[in-house]
Amino acid sequence: PTHFTATGSLQDAVLGQLAPGEHDFRRDPLAHRLLIKSLAGDVELHDNQPKLRMRAVLGDSNGATFDGYLLEGHADAGLEVIMTEAPVQLHKDYDTDAGLALFKHKENS
Repeated sequence: PTHFTATGSLQDAVLGQLAPGEHDFRRDPLAHRLLIKSLAGDVELHDNQPKLRMRAVLGDSNGATFDGYLLEGHADAGLEVIMTEAPVQLHKDYDTDAGLALFKHKENS
């Protein structure tokens, strides 16, 4: 799978929080400029379609921080994303009980 990290800032964002046992995110809109303190994620396949999964810690100019799954965001000009391919053969399968795609080690044939 492909993993990525990012630095820079966002014009605004919507973070999602997933409660234990829930499969839908609670949406928390942030309608102001935010600095990316940490953003990491991966690309997974769900129903043979690529899907981004990103976890973020964002901060504002007052020093407040916000964390969650980045569901939406509008990038500022200084956003930088670094993508890397995993060096081993891994893949994710969607687990309906967990409501998430989980890593599985792919055996060589």
